[in-house]
Amino acid sequence: MRRSLLVLSSCVVAALTIPIVGSNPVSAATPVRLVIAQPTAFAMLGVSCGGIQEKVYATGFDATTGYPTGYVYLSTRCGGSGRGGGGHTHLYSAWALASWGLDAGLASTTRTATPPSVDPNLVAYDIHGNEVYNQTTQAYLQLAPGFLLPPRLTSLSPNTGPSGTSIAINGTAFSGATTVTFGGTTASFSVVSNSSIMAAAPSGIAGTVDIVVTTPAGQSAMTVSDRFTYTTLPGVTGLNPNQGSADGGDVVIVTGANFNGATAVVFGGIDAQFSVVNATTIRVITPPGPDSNIAVDVIVITPSGWSRAVAAD
Repeated sequence: MRRSLLVLSSCVVAALTIPIVGSNPVSAATPVRLVIAQPTAFAMLGVSCGGIQEKVYATGFDATTGYPTGYVYLSTRCGGSGRGGGGHTHLYSAWALASWGLDAGLASTTRTATPPSVDPNLVAYDIHGNEVYNQTTQAYLQLAPGFLLPPRLTSLSPNTGPSGTSIAINGTAFSGATTVTFGGTTASFSVVSNSSIMAAAPSGIAGTVDIVVTTPAGQSAMTVSDRFTYTTLPGVTGLNPNQGSADGGDVVIVTGANFNGATAVVFGGIDAQFSVVNATTIRVITPPGPDSNIAVDVIVITPSGWSRAVAAD
């Protein structure tokens, strides 16, 4: 029997448990402790001395992501030559609300202002028969027999860019991935390893979207870690005038779109002096160029990227 002797607070905080489904399943899998890694814990406490002590209390499975959730009490003591100073020690502590993927990797954590109410004897199951339970100030996850881990996204690099951007998707359980979607739109991709996928941001999408990976075991849950924000490249549609002296010094009005925040205007690879009038207009003073009668592309650069070379530029 799983037992715990500690009840920590009378303050009532709603738990995120879901009802036990059917009879208690028996899993042959090894239970895994749910913890917050020491570097993350130190960052939450704002100190870097001593050793972190954790008391973890599972609260169930999140109804949206299906991830195990729980409250974690973090504490450490600093003293001597540490932050506490002198011969005395100082206790630093905090409560955190955390969630973990079904691979037991930390998915999210948020510091809570007030101590929660916890059930030290909690046992809960999800619809697959996966189990979380508390025992002696520790929380455990035990997967049901034969359960296949669904994919989980942990980070994107980069997480912003225009259509066509090549993105490294990091996470777990990617082997056998069948689709990768950006806001529901299918993307081209290749599975690099069980923890990495390379994908190209598909076109026809704007704003911030969730990236979802699907494998035979299911779909990745939508979290803040999977969000990709589309940016819009600048585009040049005209130059007035579209010719001038090879010595430079001519004033040219560049028209187009998405010019806000422009960082450079380049004539055939040579930087020009410029000022952004508005999102569709830039005033440029041409730099010295090559010999007469040689055409060059005028490229506008913004934080979103470079304008494409077209006949109009």
